[in-house]
This record gives sequence, structure tokens and C-alpha cells, in this order.
Amino acid sequence: MGANEKSAVSCPVCRSSHWTELDSGDTGDEQMSHCAICCECATAWDLRTGAVLEKPTGGLAYVIRRRQPLSDEERHAFARQFAAFLSRIGMPLDQPGTVDTPLRFVDTMADLTAGYDGDPRIDVVFPKECRQACGQDQIVEANIPFFALCEHHVLPFYGHATVGYIRNDGIIGVSKLTRIVRLAARRFTQQERMGRDVADVLEAIVRPAGVAVIIHGHHMCSQMRGVHDVVSQMRTIVWRGVYKENEAFQRVFMDLAGRTGS
Repeated sequence: MGANEKSAVSCPVCRSSHWTELDSGDTGDEQMSHCAICCECATAWDLRTGAVLEKPTGGLAYVIRRRQPLSDEERHAFARQFAAFLSRIGMPLDQPGTVDTPLRFVDTMADLTAGYDGDPRIDVVFPKECRQACGQDQIVEANIPFFALCEHHVLPFYGHATVGYIRNDGIIGVSKLTRIVRLAARRFTQQERMGRDVADVLEAIVRPAGVAVIIHGHHMCSQMRGVHDVVSQMRTIVWRGVYKENEAFQRVFMDLAGRTGS
């Protein structure tokens, strides 16, 4: 599809013009080779008919989502705006160490939110290697470090995540679990949503029988301001699939997370 044709198309649900075309390489499904996915609401639709697809694609949107990089003109325009604010609240911008601070701030924020750019390297699934049925083995990676930005105050929260899944027909490389956590973390988010986002991506790519995610987080918005609590730690848990109903799976996962977690 040419640039002029694409500019005339928008998401049939949220009307966003920020969307990308899918192909069988993105989804493993030949039927989606003429489809698009919205980068804002994750709606997928057929470009030929405009029909919205029922197939869930929320997790996949995190892998392929793309934002336009900031142009030099935009970088300097935003830097001027931040310079006015920083100067107003007290920062002297006429010193050698601060004259370029507004522009550095713009570039830093773009880097800290790189999760919005997606990561196609995540979508690499290996077929199961079991000679017969694999059973319901748990695959767990613990103590994955992350840094994220709270969308409420734009202050960091950081910690560790433990991610596990019950395999079906495929497995994902161990480094990909770390990439999924970082993909969900490097954006404006909340810890509660971050765990769900990690589970969404893992479900969309591997299609496992179950997913479990536990996150331990320290939040600067409550440490540097507000209640100034530097001791407490927030913990969130997400259960999907067989983990929801099977307490034995939950106990094994929590035991593995507890042995190596923070």
C-alpha cells in the first residue's frame, strides 16, 4: 500500500491513523496477510473489506508497534518548551552543565519509553523438542530486573519480575522473556498493568496452556514524594490459563519465584 493510500485509512474502532500492516511472518497465519493492526487500541481488521477480526491481537501489538522517531525539529521544539518550564521552577540554564539539559531530557524520555517501538526479536518460537507429549512442564525465569515510568507522576518504579508459562507446542528463548518484561516496562505504565501486558505478549506469541507473572516493585512516587515510604514493596501477581485453577502449579511457581526473587 502506498503512502497516499495509507494516509486515507484509519482504525475502524478508534479512528487512529497509527497502524501497521500484518503479514504471515508477523502472525504465523496466512489469513492475516491482508490485514492491519491499530497501534493504539490493538484492533485488527481486513484491509480489503474493512471487517474487524475477532482474533485477539493485543499482545502481538506490543511486539510490532512502531512510533515515528522524533525529528531534529521536534527534539529542539520540545527542548525549548521544557527549557521554559525548568527555568520557571528554578533551574539556571546558562551554565555549562545545564545549557543542554532540556535537549538531553527530551532524548532521555524517548529512550526510557522505547517500549512503544516494539521488539520483533521477541516473536521467535521454537517447536517442542519432546519426542512424545511434553506434559505440563513449567518454564520459569526469575529475578528479571526492570525500570519503568509511572504514568501518574512520570517518576521511575523499578524491581524484578518472575515470568512462567506452561508449554503447549512451542517454547520461547529464555532471553525473550527478559525482552518481554523490558518491552512492557519501557513505557508509561502502572505495575498492575505491566504484569497483564507481559502475560498478553507471552500468550499471543507462544500460546501456552498457562502464564504466571509476579512483579516486585519499588515506586519513587511514594519514596521521593507523598508518604516518603522507602521501605515497603509492591507485589502484583497475574494468573492465566491453567494457573488460575491449579493451586499445585501456583505453589510450584511461587516456590521458584521465592527461591531466587528479590
